[in-house]
Amino acid sequence: MDKSWIDWGTRCSKPYYEKLDEFLSFASASRDISSRIYCPCRKCENRDLFVIDIVREHLRDNGFWKKYKIWEKHGESRDYDGSLHREEVLLGSDDYMDVDMVRLVQEALGTAHVARPDAENGGEENSDPLAGNPNESTKEFLKLMKGANQPLYPGSKKHTALSFIVRILEAKVSNGWSDTSFKDLLDIFEESMPEGVNLPKSYNEAQKLTEDLGFTYYTVDACPNSCMLFRNGSDADLNNCLICNASRWKDNDVDGGLELGSGLGKRRAAKQARYFPLKPRLQRLFMSSKTATLMRWHAEKRTADGVFRHPADSHAWKDFDSKHSSFAADIRNVRLGLASDGFNPFRTMTIPHSTWPVILVPYNLPPTLLMKQPYIYLSVLIDGPQAPGDKIDVYLQPLIEELKELWEEGVQTFDASSNQMFQLYAGLLWTINDFPAYANLSGWSTKGEYACPNCNSETDSVWLDNGHKLGFGSGRRFSPEDHKYRRDAKSFNGLREYRQAPPTLSGVDLLTQIQSNGVITQYKKEDMLTRQEMGPERPEKDPLKKKKHNWKKKSIFYELPYWQHNLIRHNLDVMHVEKNVCDNVLGTIMGAAGKTKDNLRSRRDLEAMGIRKQYHVKEREDGTKYFEPADFEMKNDGKDKFLLALSQSRMPDGSASNIARRVRLKGRTIGGLKSHDNHTLLQQLIPLCIRSSLPKNVVEGLIDLGKFFKVLCSKLNCAADLEEARSRIIVTLCDLEKIFPPSFFDVMEHLPIHLAEEALIAGAVQFRWMYPIERYLLTLKQYVRQRAHPEASIANGYLMEECMNFCSQYLKDMGCKSNRPLRRKNDEDNSKKGKTFLLLDVTRTQIHRWVLFHTDAVTPYLKEHMSTIKNQYPNANDVDVARIHFDEFADWFKAHVSFLQNMGDVSLSEEILALSNPPSPSAARLKSYTSKGHFFRVKSVDNKRTRQNSGVSLQGDTLPYYGSLTEIIKISYSIDIKYVLFRCEWADPSAGVKKDPFNFTLVNFRRLLYQNDRVRDEPFILASQAHQVWYIPDPSGEGWLNVSEVESKDFSHVQFDTSDEMESVVAMLGKKRKVGRPRHMSEFLSPSGSTSTHNGSSSSQSSYTSIRPPLIPPAPLPSPPQPTPPSTLPLPAPNAQPQPTSNIISRGHNKGIPEWNTGEKVNIMFDSKFQPVGERATQLKSQLGKIVRDGRRIPLTIMDWKSVDDKVKEGIWNEVKTNLVDVPEGYKPVCLKSCNYLWKDHKSKTKSNYFVPNKSNPELSSMVPPNIIANQWTVLVAYWNTEDAKAIATRNSINRETRGPSHNTGRKNFAQLRYEMEQSGEESDKFSVWKKARKESNPEVAQVINEYNRKLLLVRPVEDQKLTAVKDRVFHDVMGEDGHGYCRTYGSTMPRNLVYPQEPLETASSNDLIAKITEEVTEKLKESFDKKLEDAIKMLQAQIANNMDCTIAQGGRNTIAHGLGEGA
Repeated sequence: MDKSWIDWGTRCSKPYYEKLDEFLSFASASRDISSRIYCPCRKCENRDLFVIDIVREHLRDNGFWKKYKIWEKHGESRDYDGSLHREEVLLGSDDYMDVDMVRLVQEALGTAHVARPDAENGGEENSDPLAGNPNESTKEFLKLMKGANQPLYPGSKKHTALSFIVRILEAKVSNGWSDTSFKDLLDIFEESMPEGVNLPKSYNEAQKLTEDLGFTYYTVDACPNSCMLFRNGSDADLNNCLICNASRWKDNDVDGGLELGSGLGKRRAAKQARYFPLKPRLQRLFMSSKTATLMRWHAEKRTADGVFRHPADSHAWKDFDSKHSSFAADIRNVRLGLASDGFNPFRTMTIPHSTWPVILVPYNLPPTLLMKQPYIYLSVLIDGPQAPGDKIDVYLQPLIEELKELWEEGVQTFDASSNQMFQLYAGLLWTINDFPAYANLSGWSTKGEYACPNCNSETDSVWLDNGHKLGFGSGRRFSPEDHKYRRDAKSFNGLREYRQAPPTLSGVDLLTQIQSNGVITQYKKEDMLTRQEMGPERPEKDPLKKKKHNWKKKSIFYELPYWQHNLIRHNLDVMHVEKNVCDNVLGTIMGAAGKTKDNLRSRRDLEAMGIRKQYHVKEREDGTKYFEPADFEMKNDGKDKFLLALSQSRMPDGSASNIARRVRLKGRTIGGLKSHDNHTLLQQLIPLCIRSSLPKNVVEGLIDLGKFFKVLCSKLNCAADLEEARSRIIVTLCDLEKIFPPSFFDVMEHLPIHLAEEALIAGAVQFRWMYPIERYLLTLKQYVRQRAHPEASIANGYLMEECMNFCSQYLKDMGCKSNRPLRRKNDEDNSKKGKTFLLLDVTRTQIHRWVLFHTDAVTPYLKEHMSTIKNQYPNANDVDVARIHFDEFADWFKAHVSFLQNMGDVSLSEEILALSNPPSPSAARLKSYTSKGHFFRVKSVDNKRTRQNSGVSLQGDTLPYYGSLTEIIKISYSIDIKYVLFRCEWADPSAGVKKDPFNFTLVNFRRLLYQNDRVRDEPFILASQAHQVWYIPDPSGEGWLNVSEVESKDFSHVQFDTSDEMESVVAMLGKKRKVGRPRHMSEFLSPSGSTSTHNGSSSSQSSYTSIRPPLIPPAPLPSPPQPTPPSTLPLPAPNAQPQPTSNIISRGHNKGIPEWNTGEKVNIMFDSKFQPVGERATQLKSQLGKIVRDGRRIPLTIMDWKSVDDKVKEGIWNEVKTNLVDVPEGYKPVCLKSCNYLWKDHKSKTKSNYFVPNKSNPELSSMVPPNIIANQWTVLVAYWNTEDAKAIATRNSINRETRGPSHNTGRKNFAQLRYEMEQSGEESDKFSVWKKARKESNPEVAQVINEYNRKLLLVRPVEDQKLTAVKDRVFHDVMGEDGHGYCRTYGSTMPRNLVYPQEPLETASSNDLIAKITEEVTEKLKESFDKKLEDAIKMLQAQIANNMDCTIAQGGRNTIAHGLGEGA
């Protein structure tokens, strides 16, 4: 079925409705109209059931959930060959669970067992599958298929028999139910459910599901001394070991053992090993549609950029592929790692028992799944109580045989991702183990003078006679030949160092060494017999006869044909090395009894070596011996400071256990540390907390040691980092040799030299250390139910959990280890919580600005705006440009997108359209959030916890910012576009952040970057930008805190590109408009005219070039300085060269109201007619001019003010109300009329200044003036060249010629002028205001003044001359009555109804003579103002004198002044 329609951008088209109806018809097949179905809209996401009509409305309004590609909730399924079917698998209209169960059975057992139509019978299926005497495997398959299709009970719509059993078994495994409780639960279900329910009778019957699905193991008896396995042919029938003759059985009688049927019961093996076949487990990874694609990730989706994120990035992997090209040819072939370690299954050390599992890890998987328990496979389980030791090879024989088969022959496997069979091969890369197990698996003993397996027989060690131990402190040997430490004998062991570093031996070299020294295996019978005859090996006391190697055996892994060619065969475990080093350091610097390496015997060793005399044992006068305290050991006050800092440390969740609990301040001790505690202590806490407790040289050495392990354990490393770490650790260990005694340096302090080298070869240590293996051993320990048979309990528990992990993938609503969320819920879950509230205007502005500046999709527009500013202000410095960009971009972006939308730009995406407007005022406030593997929590809650998760850092352009999380806010731009932001208290980078002498960062939150919440502040960042830090109180006090970085434990940010890119570009459909007067200039232009694109140039390009910014774009300057006045930023000349700009900035920043849009409201006075007056009235007019001159908001290409969208006008009014205090509603028409005239004046000046002088220039359309958007200028030029525009220009020119003398008030309006006149005691009638607004030196003005004075003198009685109403009548007699839509001396913005609440009535009579003269004079004034005008006025005066009583009394309205008004 076609599903492309769910990605369509528009949901208002007929094709969308047709596809929607097809889907609903499919989903509602075999249902009545009243039945409910899951709603797959973007809000519901298949969580809720509704009737079909409601679902239709949801899909129409909200859109289809785009991640829902396989409509399994609505009847669609996939069978084994990948094709989609409905009829073959559904039991009923509401059954979906059974679809997953059918697929589960098919993919667990493989395609060979899938029932198909009989081809020989013409494709007809056998009505009775059992009639053809099928084999046992087919019977099991058909039995499972029956359970997958059979309802749990008659009429069940939710569960089948198989799905119900899977669910309750998974619940048992997850919650640790006992077998008895499970049986009781089955009984309750059987009693509660209807008759005919298909339930097992007991747990034993239920757990047979694991065997039916192919999850099995087999048991092999072993010699109690681990000499041999009783398997394969005649060995299986033996009762005694061929090597040591020990009995195979526990109950051994005199004559060789009990026989079956003797009445004394079945004999029990003394020791066993359980083997879990590898082939079916690897096959299942490919047969399952859930994991088949993941097994190809390492080749198809891995980023190959030289960074070690995955084992496939390592040199060892690549070298393996290059040496075995046929194996590497198929990317599906599996690379494996092997791990082994022993554990006590009884959770107590009082019972000596060691169970040894052998574990395999497939490395093809992505990093997020690698080393996770669902994909860690138990291969061999060796019984205790004795550990196998070097004889572990005996138990590895079945595994090695299977690995050889998988390498040489492979196994036929079905690949669900490609729907084909292929030959699967597998190879073993390396082993993972602690240092003692390293010896057991490799054959090289890790004890004695040659304990280092990397240095081999050239290991440098010295026997300390007094300490009775070996010292491994010769790091100088690995330093460069010319290094100064090689010649420094006094600081080290008293000798100069001339030897070279030991060579690194390859696997071939090691095999040759083994063979040349006659080392034999410890698993082959003939070699075991030879060892038995020779007896236990004794240390050779004669130095001449002493062997020069530490080989104990030839490892069984050399049976693998490729093993000797692997670059790395056995890994040194970073976890255990780091733990031992930390314990050694901590015990020594604390002087812990029994743990310190500084004691009397170590001082005697210093004496014997003749070095460091200050530490030698001294004798008092009374004969007692003593020695001076060492510099590397803390004094009591130093211990107090160190332990106090540890006790005050609160680490982030998951970093380590609560170390503060391990500290005993009174006893000055610390203990009970776990391995991960040592990890945190060595890398972070010890370097931070010892700075004031130990000398500088000791502190620097331990800091360098911690840095080395921090680099080594990083999830993102490259070869250069590791090369530097390898060089640095050599110097660091040499520095420590100069400080600590030789007894400090056991083999664990030597091994770090080789860790960086191994990381360079094998890659990231996260996939080669024991942390996940140790956690897995704890899981195995939890399977123990019967303490009498712990290994059997572990095997059965493991099989059940492995089976449930597989089955749960097919039940989406069932949680298990394979789909269980993180310990802290993920981003999506957390973001659905929170309390709703309304954003303050200041907060909303801050959030919107930050989102725009840090969203990928907006980046091209950011660059476009910056380019505009730089071209319009070429003399502006970077600070000015950044400030203008910071202040103006949001408004520019909104208007720019609105213009592009009006122009029909089809490249605008849903994201851009949504982001062009501020977010919804309604937001959600959260208390915690998880981002990129870090768990964040607000400070108010965090202060009540033992964990610290409120520390945040942001890497700026030049320096980092450190903050404390105070608020988590989730905002919404649309249904699909949501953001989570963090509000933080940021320490001032200049005053609140500093570096100490050891280059550690300290912050002080008493010195904040933002003290008040102002609109220009930037307290918010995106949750995706936040890096987690945690703060430790500095011993110096004064509010300073040490900063420690937190590395994410989640691999998602290194596995995939986690940026949340929005969906496809939406085509903007042109809306039909009623035929009428054009609203836009483009409607006058012909189709062949110049078209402009959104990038501001005339081009055929229709979409943006994708420009991805850095991971975290540089934050805008926190407190940009004031801008340079516009006078210092000269504008280009009108005929300047074309500018590559496409945007606009507002007029100079010294115009308008400075407080505008800062959150601070301005108080403006208004008169009785709602006109702004007072000191700031002029600023308000200037501010309105800034608003209307912004072409992003009101494009100049709109024909007139009436065509401006009402929403834009309403937005201007809302902005005015937001920024003014108690603005009267009556000011709205005044405000909008003022905007009207200001906008028209801006358009007129643009034409006269830039178009008219250059209209003959053919390149004019590309000569973009300043303050004009380029694509608007292109339309303006094209329109002004049309005949319609020229006709309108001619008409306007004629009208302007008839206009009277203009005023010179500038930005000051008439209301303000009248207000100032009233305040100063001047008269404020219309004539006085008109006169005040003009220059009397103008002849036209002087003429009007003279005429007014003359007419006023004619008024009788004389007292009436002082009345304002009389003066105003005389003024209108001279100037003429007000025209339509304006009132003289009140400005063009004053509505008539405010000046004239009731329009004046017409005069009772009129003077025909005056009307005639007025008409004659008006005709002459249109030609010129010459002497004829004076004669006409004199003639008019004579006539008026004769008719004075009529004109004055009646107030005639038609006078000569009608032709001398402000405008025609």
